[in-house]
Amino acid sequence: MENNTFKKEVKTEELETQKYMSDEVGEIVQAIARATLEMPIPEKSKRGNRGAYSDLEDYLKCCKKTLAKHGIIIHQHPRYLKAGRIMFSMLLHTSGQWLLASDLVNPDPKTIESAQAFQHAVSSVFTYAKRRMLQSQLGLGCDEEE
Repeated sequence: MENNTFKKEVKTEELETQKYMSDEVGEIVQAIARATLEMPIPEKSKRGNRGAYSDLEDYLKCCKKTLAKHGIIIHQHPRYLKAGRIMFSMLLHTSGQWLLASDLVNPDPKTIESAQAFQHAVSSVFTYAKRRMLQSQLGLGCDEEE
């Protein structure tokens, strides 16, 4: 499938100038530290080629209430920049402080056979990026397979 969205050269100047945290982060860092101590281990509700694993929904179930208790919400959204498809994951605290993570999430063009397959691939890489960034931002562990 010929598609202009896949380019070998990726320009990341948009990401290099992106601010990834508020000017002050002391309160949100303390709130995350307290919240992660209270979070249960995510359930492994899905089965894959390598066995059971925790999907994005499992991670959200284990952390959303605890984060809210500590004044933190999760906001994850895609953007389409010159560099490609970018997934952003933001933790926002009631103090006004915030932390941002981003990930370039272009699907592998070799796996795309049709427009429908392309949309499925985009959705899959976005969901995977959301889970991976949430794990990273909150310091949640995962198995090697995940």
